[in-house]
Amino acid sequence: MLGVFIGVAALIAMVAIGDGASAAVKKQLESLGTNMVVVQPGASGAGGVRSGAGSASTLTVTDAETILHDDPAVQRVSYLTRQSGQVEYGDQNWSTSIQGVTPSYLDIVSWTIAEGSTMTEQENDVADTVCILGQTVYQNLFPPGEDPIGAIIMIKGVPMRVIGLLVGRGQTGYGRIRTTLS
Repeated sequence: MLGVFIGVAALIAMVAIGDGASAAVKKQLESLGTNMVVVQPGASGAGGVRSGAGSASTLTVTDAETILHDDPAVQRVSYLTRQSGQVEYGDQNWSTSIQGVTPSYLDIVSWTIAEGSTMTEQENDVADTVCILGQTVYQNLFPPGEDPIGAIIMIKGVPMRVIGLLVGRGQTGYGRIRTTLS
């Protein structure tokens, strides 16, 4: 009887662990965007050396607008530019990935604002110098408990007003933290 009891308990534990792992994988895949298509510009080359996908600036804002208007299945379009750089606040600084995005980007990638607000179309249209911080950047620039909303930080030497703070997203499968500076 003891052997049967241990066997049944082990089976129940294995099923519970399997269900938990399955749910975790499903949640991680859903966070990638289950109905999202990413279009990258072409590759550049010089002297027989190719630089790889995304190294040429072949896509334009007009291309993004055309995709949105010409394909009825497309609900939202966003475009971004990504760089690495230094951000500073007070006497603190942090080297991070910097993404310049359009207002629809956060909805497309299912990122949530923890506090503050997201960028508006009006701010985008007038090229207002606003930003949204990820949790890692926030934790490395600001003292614990300090509200970042309204603070002016320097991003690659350009003053930016913080309008929002993203919810933490945890770690990717590659060991990188999923937070960003927009």
